[in-house]
Amino acid sequence: TGQRIFVYTGTYTQGISLNTNEWLIGQGATNSPTNTFDALMGITPPAGTFARPTIGGTRPTLQNTITMPNLSRVQGLNVSAGGNTGLFSSGGTLNVSQVNVTTTTGTAVNFTGSSGSVLLDAVNANGGANGIVLHSTSGTFTVSGDGTGHANGSGGSISA
Repeated sequence: TGQRIFVYTGTYTQGISLNTNEWLIGQGATNSPTNTFDALMGITPPAGTFARPTIGGTRPTLQNTITMPNLSRVQGLNVSAGGNTGLFSSGGTLNVSQVNVTTTTGTAVNFTGSSGSVLLDAVNANGGANGIVLHSTSGTFTVSGDGTGHANGSGGSISA
């Protein structure tokens, strides 16, 4: 628990089940005003350590479900889950930003009993019974784009 996992740009066929208080940060993540790896990850390495990765680049794509427990954070990546659920949580405080979720026949987002802040750049769910499922949730849930890539504006916002 409590680990910070960094994912380099690329396509990965697996998903991941995070542990409590774990972060999954993709190379596409940014943070203002410094936009540095150390600030994003909340670390202060000693002098003379090896160079850290650059951030703010191309987002990696994970091709299966990301399961999020309490206090987990996902940022700076894309989820392309095919017929599976993209983002899943059955409870806990979540922090999600700078993420696109795409499914073909699965549910893009399924959160039950969860809270926190979720800011998705786009959700594209075609063919599944539900695109987004929010049950007994609180906090904020925002989709800032419509998934078309045409910058048409907000896909919606839900606050509880």
